[in-house]
Amino acid sequence: MNLPARKLQKSDIANYIRQFDQRSRLLLGIFEKRARTHIGIIRVDADHVAKECLLNVFIGEPYHRGRGLMSEVAASTFDYVFEKTKFKKLTASTLARNELIKSYLIGAGWRLDRTHERELRSTADGTMLDVCSFSITPEQWRAWKETGAGKRVLQRIRAPTK
Repeated sequence: MNLPARKLQKSDIANYIRQFDQRSRLLLGIFEKRARTHIGIIRVDADHVAKECLLNVFIGEPYHRGRGLMSEVAASTFDYVFEKTKFKKLTASTLARNELIKSYLIGAGWRLDRTHERELRSTADGTMLDVCSFSITPEQWRAWKETGAGKRVLQRIRAPTK
């Protein structure tokens, strides 16, 4: 992420949440079901005219990173967006140096649309950073679910937990 480290006050969080109208700008929570622990957010910026959504997922609790949670969140989110709404494309972006997320997106059926060179100023040192833009359509999502990798991921996340 390209955010400066800072301690947030309760009022900062409340002000952030107020920015979302839950129609064109949605903020959804990700919770660990058993413990009811808040572990992340999904932010959706919807363009109803273009039928596109910019999707941002953030897993804030380090323990839950790298454990398949992204796949679980993605499967339920994409299925909902593509099967229950009229949206025709999801978009996402990541820093070009974030090989983990780039690899995840490509492996999950997303298409790398473009790498924007020197697109974003680093909050750490002011250097200009490259940003990769990705997209996925309902057809690409459905096709990915039929691949061997897609079937394995979906079987794993839909298996009953112990």
